[in-house]
Amino acid sequence: MGADERYFRWIYGGAEAHGLFFAFMVATTIVGGGWGALAFVPFLWRASTRRLVTALFITFFVAATVDTAMKLAFGRLRPCFSLQGVTALYGSPTGYSFPSGHALGSFCFAGFLTATAFEIARKKPEKRAVAWIASLAAIVFAACVSLSRVYLGAHFPSDVAGGAILGFLIGFAGSKAFQSYERGRAQAKAP
Repeated sequence: MGADERYFRWIYGGAEAHGLFFAFMVATTIVGGGWGALAFVPFLWRASTRRLVTALFITFFVAATVDTAMKLAFGRLRPCFSLQGVTALYGSPTGYSFPSGHALGSFCFAGFLTATAFEIARKKPEKRAVAWIASLAAIVFAACVSLSRVYLGAHFPSDVAGGAILGFLIGFAGSKAFQSYERGRAQAKAP
């Protein structure tokens, strides 16, 4: 048994999965599966947040495309399909395992928010604390989403680690690209 399987079996909920912790893991995996992004749709109608949220959705699209391409390239089976005695504890996972799309997407959001928080803290020192708290909350939430995927038997720890790293980098780069675009836009408008 390799380290990945050993860590998987340590985290996996198994037959004992029930109660509030199990419900939390299921709720976290549902929100982290993309449904949480719907909370940003109303911000598309506000002129002050439209471009930022559009940039976030474009970044999500890039992350989803990378996720699909990597799943096809690696073709790794999920633990619920490849390990004896392991079943998916919620839903019916399909497709390949590496990287975890949930981890990639949630850490993409965390990376985007962290880079945006850097920019807010730089421009508006009085909002620094709120920016950092929001960034930290997004990272903690993304870590919970990632943990839920292992706990529920859908991914190996290396799947979520790979998705987390890749997602954070894509999200951070997406926010930085948006910031660069906004600076160029502001300079073009300047007399």
